[in-house]
Amino acid sequence: MRASLWRFAAATVLGISLAASYGCGKRAVATVNGEKITQDAFYKRLQRQPVAPNVPFPPPIETQAATIVLDQMIREALFLQLAEKEGVMPDQAQIDERKKELNGALNDRGQDLATLLNRSGMSHKELDERLKPELAQMNVLAKYVKVTDEEVRKAYDDATKALPADQKYRSAFYLPESAKVFIIQCASRNKIMEAKKQLDQGMSFGVAAEKYSEDENTNKNRGEIPGWVNKPDPVRPAPQGTPPEFFQKVFSMSKGQTSEPFRVRVPLPNGQVSEQWLIVRVEDKKPARMQPFEHVKGVIRDRILQQKASQDQKLVKMFTDLRPDAKIEVLLPNYKEVFARVQENLQKQQTITEKAITGGSGGTAAPAAPGGGQ
Repeated sequence: MRASLWRFAAATVLGISLAASYGCGKRAVATVNGEKITQDAFYKRLQRQPVAPNVPFPPPIETQAATIVLDQMIREALFLQLAEKEGVMPDQAQIDERKKELNGALNDRGQDLATLLNRSGMSHKELDERLKPELAQMNVLAKYVKVTDEEVRKAYDDATKALPADQKYRSAFYLPESAKVFIIQCASRNKIMEAKKQLDQGMSFGVAAEKYSEDENTNKNRGEIPGWVNKPDPVRPAPQGTPPEFFQKVFSMSKGQTSEPFRVRVPLPNGQVSEQWLIVRVEDKKPARMQPFEHVKGVIRDRILQQKASQDQKLVKMFTDLRPDAKIEVLLPNYKEVFARVQENLQKQQTITEKAITGGSGGTAAPAAPGGGQ
């Protein structure tokens, strides 16, 4: 198999929770305080659950995808129910604002929300439903904890402007120098030189890539590496297996420039190395920069909310009690037992946390932050 440099396909984590959806007359896989988590919603979620590499097969039931997905959906259903009880259910305007911010953050990285949704087969309506539990949780916290615009702005400035120039890459909002790159990759020098000759005689780069490039992942895209290639730094290292000479060449070039043929050594999965020849074209470049405040202010506000809420004992107890006090019935036969154990352990943890909060004996562990994992 030919070695490939195609390591840069966008794999953006949207950072959103997935919501349970409810339907009349649809079979339930579980109920949460009498409300159904439908079979359709469960299996749709299950189809998109990522698989962890190097897990034993079959994995223990506690780490199986179905257990993880159902646990998430139960938790999210509880968030929605709590927000409804507290009178702070997210409305469409809030959902649209979060999507606008999310799209801006994606645009910062050369992507867009519409394209990602299309690739995943997800509709805007489905995305709206998936955003609701996270927003519901934040709305409950915001009802009891105040975060000012000044606090949010200061947190952004501390994470961006306060850093020394040579340490900017450490910021969570740093966007490294990036390039839009096209390549022609060949195993032999003779073939790459023939491609270079055709380029010099006026053949377009895309046509030459289709005709000469042996990289199967970019050949069909006229040599285009999908997304943007980021300049590696200590926080964001190069993708494993990509030769450093590639980055050295790309980030020494100007926008619109095409390189001379050069040789690289590409590591193969079997531990061997394949020598390859490349011609690189830098179609566009973006300088290193920080994400705009408007694209990240919601994320910052949520983070501050959670930090403050973790110090509020009443809020901690509200979220600590949420799952143990709920009436949860799991209807999937294979998973009833594991969720019964989860519920039993949560009841025990609830008792310990209550003692810690009230100053009683037997509880020394610090309570978990609201909305945190089990």
